[in-house]
Amino acid sequence: MGNFSRSHFFQMRLDVRIKDTCIEDDPTDQKSYTVYMVEVSFNNEQIWTVKRQYRKFCQLHEALINQYPSVQFPQSSYQFAQKSF
Repeated sequence: MGNFSRSHFFQMRLDVRIKDTCIEDDPTDQKSYTVYMVEVSFNNEQIWTVKRQYRKFCQLHEALINQYPSVQFPQSSYQFAQKSF
């Protein structure tokens, strides 16, 4: 990837899209949950696909906000989804 500074890293193109979803069952508590297959393309050169529960992406979002407070991240809908009405 070469020698890039941290500021250069945040200027590179990062595309994220939900490629697919599926319902899975947790064997420990027999509850169903949605799993998202997310495709990440970095600088239009490298592509990764990750499969995670929505909750895990929200935990990552919170960790990134805490680690990089000066970076403008998209808002998360996780807090809204967790409210009881």
